[in-house]
Amino acid sequence: MMRLTLLVFSSALALLFATPAYAQLNTGAAGYSSAPREGVEGDYYRFLDQIGPCLANQKPEQSLAFVNAVIDSAEEAAAFAVLFNRGRNRRNTCMGRYSGVSGTRAYIRGSVAEGLFEKLDDEVIEAFIANPPAGPESIGTLHDLARCYVVAHPATARELLQRTDVATRGEQAFIEENMSDFRPCMPEGREVTLQPTSLRFAIAEAAFRAATGRPAATIQGRN
Repeated sequence: MMRLTLLVFSSALALLFATPAYAQLNTGAAGYSSAPREGVEGDYYRFLDQIGPCLANQKPEQSLAFVNAVIDSAEEAAAFAVLFNRGRNRRNTCMGRYSGVSGTRAYIRGSVAEGLFEKLDDEVIEAFIANPPAGPESIGTLHDLARCYVVAHPATARELLQRTDVATRGEQAFIEENMSDFRPCMPEGREVTLQPTSLRFAIAEAAFRAATGRPAATIQGRN
């Protein structure tokens, strides 16, 4: 059977703000459709939709180590290699028809964070929603924006993750419908470009971190 290698093109830079306050989102369909957004590669995003929950269930300790690491750090790279059995003659069973991943890892990290959030007990999530932690003191990265949004709107953040699939028109529509809630979390005096799926994965990690008492994600050389 033919195996495919998955190229992961997104990077941590895709999760950062554009430098120079408004958000740019392409027009999407109404409702929470599971159809892919226009112009996205369906197979790649369907893979992202399932890889995180699979890894969180089958390799929970390694998944935690990956998401706990500072983004773009050597520690994150090492945790990523362990998660996907790199250097070992053993295939990761969560890969499906793909034989391996190559390239950068930001979206994989977001998917794993979403899988870890899904695994949390309902009591943990409900406690977080009832009493969210404080937001960030300043907004410098998309992860800071996501933390700001998640602690202000924890129930809506969970709804985004539960009710929409990755890179779908439904995901885009949900974000567009709630755009007014993001504006207070945007930095003043800077133009901001928000890519829906990058935002979703930043929200997933922010939700997991906030619900489990972890601080906001940090990026090597940025925080």
